[in-house]
Amino acid sequence: DPQHAQEEDGSVRFFWFDYTDINGGLCLFGKVKDKSTGRFVSAFVKVDNIMRKLFFLPREHRRKHGRETDEEVEMGDVYQEVDGLMSKFNVNMHKIKPCSRKYAFELPDIPKEADYLKLLYPYDKQPLPMDIQGETFSHVFGTNTALFEQFVLWKNIMGPCWLKIDANSINFNAVKNASWCKLEMLVDKPQGISTLGDTDNLDAPPLTLMSIALRTKLNEKDNKQEILLASARIYDSMSLSDTTAPEKLPCKTFTVMRPNGPDYPVGFKTDAEKYRGNIQLERSEGALLSKFLALLDRNDPDVLIGHRLDDVDYSLLLNRMRECRTPGWHRIGRLKRHEWPKNIGKGGGSFFVERQLAAGRLL
Repeated sequence: DPQHAQEEDGSVRFFWFDYTDINGGLCLFGKVKDKSTGRFVSAFVKVDNIMRKLFFLPREHRRKHGRETDEEVEMGDVYQEVDGLMSKFNVNMHKIKPCSRKYAFELPDIPKEADYLKLLYPYDKQPLPMDIQGETFSHVFGTNTALFEQFVLWKNIMGPCWLKIDANSINFNAVKNASWCKLEMLVDKPQGISTLGDTDNLDAPPLTLMSIALRTKLNEKDNKQEILLASARIYDSMSLSDTTAPEKLPCKTFTVMRPNGPDYPVGFKTDAEKYRGNIQLERSEGALLSKFLALLDRNDPDVLIGHRLDDVDYSLLLNRMRECRTPGWHRIGRLKRHEWPKNIGKGGGSFFVERQLAAGRLL
C-alpha cells in the first residue's frame, strides 16, 4: 500500500542507488520504508519532464553562406533562428531565455564570460548535433549532456542518497508493472524532488545481498558452456556499516541443479530430500533457470555478488537464459522488459548492454 511509504505531509523518502533511462525518462531504483512493518522494500521511481539545457553563444556578426557579414547580431536574431531550428526538429514544447555564463574550458575562441541564449526542451526529443552552428550563433553547449548527468547536476546529488519527493509530484497509479519492485511511482514534476540533508540524520537503509555461484559443463556437440547447478547465499537486510565477519552473519542458501546426463546417480534424490528447500532438483537447464529466477525474485536482492561474476558468470547466465528462452529472464534486474536487446551477445560491444539488464540490482 503506497500510504505506508508516505510521511505525514504525503511526501515520500526514497533512498536511490541505481538508475537507467528509457525514452527520455529517468528510472531510479532504491528503497523506501514500509511504515506498517518497519522494513525497507524495493522501490521504482520514473522521473519525467527533465529538460535538456542548451546554451547558444551568439556571433558578433551574422554569417551567411560561410562568410561573415557586417550585420550585427542581436539576441532576438538568435532567438528567431533557434526557434526555427526547434520547428525543424519537430520540438513544439521548448523554452528560450537569455542568460549570462562563465566558461572555463579549453576552446580558444570562447569568451571567459558572455551572454548566451538558454534553450530547454525534453529529453524524449532528439539531441542536436554537437558541432551545430548557425548564422547567428557559433557554438552550442550541452548537446551531449546525458539525462542522468543533467538530473544529478540540477539536484546537486553526489551519489546514492536519500531523496524527498513532494506529495503533489507523486502519482502512484500512473506506473503499473514497469518493474519488479514492490512500490512504483511516477514523478512528472521533477522540481518536487530534493535531497535530504545531513540534519535529517538518516542512515542508508539495509540492503539484501545475494552471492551467486554457477557450475557448468561443456556441450561438446555445440561447443557451448551449459549450467548444471546454480547456488546462492542470501544475506537479508544487511547494514552497510556492519563490521561482522561474513561467516558470523545470518543467511540462507538455496541450490538448484539438474543431472549431468539422463538422470541423477542412484540414491541421490533420496539424499537431496533431506535438504528439501535448500536443494531443488530439476530435469533440464531451462527448468533450472526458471526456478533460479523465481527464487531470486522471491528474495529480491539489491546487490548481486560472485567470484568473477562481472566478467564470466553473469554473461554466461544471460546467454543461457536467452538460449533456453527463459520466461521472465529480466528478473535478473528490476526493470521489466519485453525483448532482449538487439546487440546483446555481439562481442565486446555487448558489455554495457549486459550491465544495463541488471539495472536496479548492483553487481
